[in-house]
Amino acid sequence: PEPLAVAPLPPKDLGKVGKDEWKRLTVQLVEQELLTDWDLPTIKMMCVEWQTYCDAVEDIRDNGSYQKSNSGYEQQRPIVSERDKAFANYQRLADKFGGNPTSRAKIKRVKPQQVKENPFGNI
Repeated sequence: PEPLAVAPLPPKDLGKVGKDEWKRLTVQLVEQELLTDWDLPTIKMMCVEWQTYCDAVEDIRDNGSYQKSNSGYEQQRPIVSERDKAFANYQRLADKFGGNPTSRAKIKRVKPQQVKENPFGNI
């Protein structure tokens, strides 16, 4: 598929944080000529995971990482695990688009085709 020339608008069902991430990612990928229509569902999932991660971070900041059970035992709140899973999912998906130096080195970049002169054209 051909790379997109313009970053598409974010899906309407994303929250504000997800839409902001969509804009950031799609603009960068369009500039690098790496974004195609086929990539959009994966980009959307990245934005959903980022939204989940950010929401969990905010919840943990407001309510803490631990809670006391009925028996008085202090245990980790489920939101901590949700945050960690969302971040791991985001990183796994980001690796498909060069989200770290190792995966970036493996990406086959689209290069503009150069017209070569025929060395025998002047004969």
